[in-house]
Amino acid sequence: MTRRAAGGWVGLVVAVQAALAAQARQQAPGATRIALGGEPWRVELAYLERRVDGDIAEMIFTRGVALRRGSSEIVAREGVIQNDIDATRALLDTKDEAVPRRGAPQPSPRRVADEAELERRLASFLAATGQQPPKRADVKAPTGREQMLSLTRSLLLEGDVTVLHDGVEILRAQSLYVSAIDDRMVMSDFELRLPSRDPTTGGMRFVTLRGQKLVRQGVRFTGRDVSITTSIAGKPHFEFVSGEVELIERGEEFEVRGRDNRLLVHGSKLSALPDLNFFTTQEPPVPLKGIAGGYGTREGVRGEVIFGGTWNGVGGALHETLTGDAAEEFRGQWRGSVGYNQARGIPLRGEANYKGGELYRGAVRGFYLDDQGRNRGPVQLDLDNSVIRDRQRDFLRTQNRVWLGEDTSLDLELFHVSDPAVFPEFYQGEYLETELPESRLHLRHGRDNWLATASGRFDINGVAYRDSRALADRFLEELPVGTFDLFSEPLMRLPGGAPLLLTSSTNAGYLRWNYDRLAVTPADEEALRLDQELELAAPFEWGALTLRPFVFGRATHYSDNPVNRDVTRWSYGGGVRVGTRLERTWRWLDGDDERALRHVITPELAVFHRTQVSDAPSDVFQFDPVDQLDEDVTVRVGAVNRLQSRRRRAGAEAGAIDQPLWLDLQQNFKPNSQRDNGGEVLGLLEYELLLAPGIDWPLPNMRFFVEGEHDYRLHDERTFNVGTQFGKVLGADWTFEYREDQLRDGVLLAGLGTEVWSRWTLATGTSYDLDRDETLNYYGMLMRNDLDWTVRIGLNYDNLNDETSFFIRFEPTLGGFVEPRAQAFARGLQAWGPTLQGY
Repeated sequence: MTRRAAGGWVGLVVAVQAALAAQARQQAPGATRIALGGEPWRVELAYLERRVDGDIAEMIFTRGVALRRGSSEIVAREGVIQNDIDATRALLDTKDEAVPRRGAPQPSPRRVADEAELERRLASFLAATGQQPPKRADVKAPTGREQMLSLTRSLLLEGDVTVLHDGVEILRAQSLYVSAIDDRMVMSDFELRLPSRDPTTGGMRFVTLRGQKLVRQGVRFTGRDVSITTSIAGKPHFEFVSGEVELIERGEEFEVRGRDNRLLVHGSKLSALPDLNFFTTQEPPVPLKGIAGGYGTREGVRGEVIFGGTWNGVGGALHETLTGDAAEEFRGQWRGSVGYNQARGIPLRGEANYKGGELYRGAVRGFYLDDQGRNRGPVQLDLDNSVIRDRQRDFLRTQNRVWLGEDTSLDLELFHVSDPAVFPEFYQGEYLETELPESRLHLRHGRDNWLATASGRFDINGVAYRDSRALADRFLEELPVGTFDLFSEPLMRLPGGAPLLLTSSTNAGYLRWNYDRLAVTPADEEALRLDQELELAAPFEWGALTLRPFVFGRATHYSDNPVNRDVTRWSYGGGVRVGTRLERTWRWLDGDDERALRHVITPELAVFHRTQVSDAPSDVFQFDPVDQLDEDVTVRVGAVNRLQSRRRRAGAEAGAIDQPLWLDLQQNFKPNSQRDNGGEVLGLLEYELLLAPGIDWPLPNMRFFVEGEHDYRLHDERTFNVGTQFGKVLGADWTFEYREDQLRDGVLLAGLGTEVWSRWTLATGTSYDLDRDETLNYYGMLMRNDLDWTVRIGLNYDNLNDETSFFIRFEPTLGGFVEPRAQAFARGLQAWGPTLQGY
């Protein structure tokens, strides 16, 4: 339930009670039409009569009732409200009107819940639905009208009871009974939609429950023969029918427990299911996650079945045993697949993620194949140029974070492969686009402006990769390394008021190059390294300028070096950074809209001079950039330009702000060019231009980017990428991109996507190597996006493997709770290269 809609359930009691009680002493029995307007509620109802039974007053209304608050609305045909007579009289009576009483005072009303307790109950419910309850600072002290909430015994609504929020139906029921004091709610012949916020995207999704009766007591819902589904279709495409179901509020989500379950697809029973236990932020426990099949000219018939579920029960029991915390804190999901490749064998995949409250979280993935064919991935040769022919191929990677306190965390990561080619071939997208995996431990503790860490990196495979994604002949191990960093610690005030700031960086540890067994020239390179850097800075403002002069010194000690002696390198220097901010804004009217355009430019000049280094880089082992430091003078001139636009309706408080243009230009100069840059004064030129929607570009919805680095000394582009996306043009969305770096002289990518029929999308594209004058790959795909599943049919040619392949893949999306494996590809032709790696 959204905050306002959920609040309406209890708030209806307040508003109706206030309207009737205000007239209780002067209204004669009989039909009276009442409309109460004001903030925050608007109530309309037909008041028929008021009946008294002991200390309870019943107010009956029929012929329709409606409650509106903002964009929320609750309507029903008829209802009854009960309240405590004596408590209401005590609240409404004034001193002048009070009747004198003698003797003992009347007892307090029974089962009275104060406003704070009712607020707590409502806040708990709102949090479970993914909404934010009102902040305490925003909650005003209850007025006499609002205090009556604690006096109301019950509310009963009957006849097409409907709760709407922003025009979306949240609840429909034949009857709804609410007792705020008893914290109880009963729905009959109901359809309830519980919102769930996607933990990744933040978007809202819905879990829908249908049945004859659902009872809420406290934080728990219970019911029998209840349908549970995430399908957004009016008649669900799939549903779980639970003989007994429980929904429990668990912080910012609901836990769903079901027993005696069966799975129905389009109304027909497909199979019985074991007990359900999942949370509304997790995927529904439909065991089948996807089916794929295809054919390749090199590897023959291919197929894959993907299945998965949750493991909250087993994981929760382990969590409670190991930590002593409640098992309900644990969240776990798993997914596995069995494939078939006619030329290769039967690949097995598995993955799981888990979270134990606020203590830890992690993920693990694995792969195994008894390979009967030939490796066909981007890495096919070992370091000695021999073909990688391993048969028993496996991969395992796990990443974990453990919180040891508010300011302390421990990261644990393990990476294992059977051979250098298995990771690049079977996890090619991750290999090319994400940080390279490694086995490591990293302990972090930080507070305020200081941070301390202890880390270890280990090579357990004898396999390492370079940043360029080629095989490396060695891996840098940390056995271990500790750091302590202090950031901008104020020491004193200088004359004129400028602060003197100290920044310190301390690094100490044992470093070692672990060479591969096939390395051509393995060497013994290891040392204990102690590194200390200090910087003093005094930032101040001078007119419109901000200046930051600084000086630094550094000492790095090595216990060993290439000539078997210890050495200490000393260096020092200084510099200054100067910057400012300039902006100008234009405003005008565009019909009923107010338009604004702002140009912001932040130029900066930086001078850096490392004046002295006691030893040359060749005198020490080269582990990382610290060991490469040498004397240097660099002058860096740059500016960041931003163009921001805003459109809002006249009189509106705010409007969305877009940034249609970003331009970053940075030029480095080398005054001592003979020593520092091979005689070339101009150093590296860095540039980035981004265009995005926000103003009227020549093409609709156009996005354009240019980025790169130009090396004047080598007269070459280190990197150069340019591309654009736009649409709809000629009924299609278009993508063009050109890429160039030190490994490739130029690759052109192009693609388009268009809707051909309702819910059917056609996508096609190609990549072409301009230097080699050959096509790297091309593909075409036809995709159907249904409400609860997707189907993709495609054809792909891969020049790397000289193979043409056909595939078809079915994946349930279950109302948006399951993201298809190739979702990035479907979003807008984001994935280039082979789209199907055979499994």
